[in-house]
Amino acid sequence: WTGYYQIWFYLGGVLGAVISGVATDRLGYTPMLWIAAVLGIAGWLVSFIFLPETRHGQKEELSSQHQNNYPNYLSNPTVLLAAFLHGSNRFASAGVLSATFALLVQDYIIHTDVVLGVATLTGLLSGFRMIVSMTASPLVGILSDRVGNRWMTILVMLLLCGVSMVLIVEESWLLFFMGIILASMTTGGLQTLTTAVVGDEVSSVHRGKAISILYTSGDLGSALGPIVAYALLPTIGLRGVYWICAGLFFIGMPITLWQARTKLVQ
Repeated sequence: WTGYYQIWFYLGGVLGAVISGVATDRLGYTPMLWIAAVLGIAGWLVSFIFLPETRHGQKEELSSQHQNNYPNYLSNPTVLLAAFLHGSNRFASAGVLSATFALLVQDYIIHTDVVLGVATLTGLLSGFRMIVSMTASPLVGILSDRVGNRWMTILVMLLLCGVSMVLIVEESWLLFFMGIILASMTTGGLQTLTTAVVGDEVSSVHRGKAISILYTSGDLGSALGPIVAYALLPTIGLRGVYWICAGLFFIGMPITLWQARTKLVQ
């Protein structure tokens, strides 16, 4: 179900990327940002009017014995690991890749006969990325349910995420495109799985707080990605920046493997 939920997250990205890319080349940045502001206000109005209120809902009562079966969410190593992996994922995908995607496209356009504008082509490819992520998210969720060990599935996603970062900066349209497809599949799947494992490991009364830690880590990664990328570009270039992203995914693999083996033993 977390995978199905992510479909709507990526569907907004698909429509926004494709439409705004084409429209920006025709209208310019300022009109498109005004349109985005209006849509943001419209989204707020919809949530204000139609989103069900949960403040007065009945809270689930857990026995003290059941509650003690869960570590405190702030000291739960599963929550901290999931937050690190989610933050790294968003740092690479929503931060570095999104912020430098136009530079990658521009670099490839210079060496080809493509006649589309940079914003249009970037928007189309960004939309394609979102479609792949939107498709992969529920499939990865179904796979993890059937495997019965989410951490083993996460381990595979981390390996493929790291490989995709390397492929994206290779000097070949084919490898670049393969890297984009692989990154879209795995970063979308990783976002689904890190959310699911937090739900698995944290008691229901603390899930809201634990999920907030997860997504705060993701937002922090998304915010730091462009800053770090453009700060390092003059010294190490795009290839170096993407190798750093690959390194973050590879760093998370040993402890994820340990977590996966622990779950197998249990």
